[in-house]
Amino acid sequence: SVATPASALEKNTEGWSRLQLSFVAGNVKSKPEGIKADGLNGLALGFSKGISLSKELPIFIEPTAELVWLHQKEETDEGIVVYTDKTNALSLNIPVVGAYKLQFNDNISLVPFFGPNFKLHLVDKTKEEVESEWLDESEWLDESEWLEESIDNLESDEDKRFQFGLSFGVGFNFKM
Repeated sequence: SVATPASALEKNTEGWSRLQLSFVAGNVKSKPEGIKADGLNGLALGFSKGISLSKELPIFIEPTAELVWLHQKEETDEGIVVYTDKTNALSLNIPVVGAYKLQFNDNISLVPFFGPNFKLHLVDKTKEEVESEWLDESEWLDESEWLEESIDNLESDEDKRFQFGLSFGVGFNFKM
């Protein structure tokens, strides 16, 4: 007899716990000023729990909590002056997705998922620096106050916003 993909799957309604560390690429947009920062890279550290909703079907709800840190350093060289902007952002991401586990054997499964994603921005700061080989700080006169400036991009309550989105994808689980 020939095995079909459906007969090759095993029924597994056992839940899971997962600690996850992942690379994140992102961007930041600020509506009032129209500021846009592309090319931010960072890390996400989170914990997921797959909770079975049925003893008969491999259907799960998977709440996750993860901290996402993004960083960017951008330098602009304008001859005698070099401008450096460093951006750091931290957010709490809480997706709560529905999932269906496709168990191929004891060690391998695929888990397609779909559901809401909640995000709260905690920290978003930019530090600006100006360096010059030709001029020292005293020669900048009135501009000296911005030679090194730290800007809180979440100064207003509007910036410390809550976001709602949708998450979808497929997880690949492999037990060692």
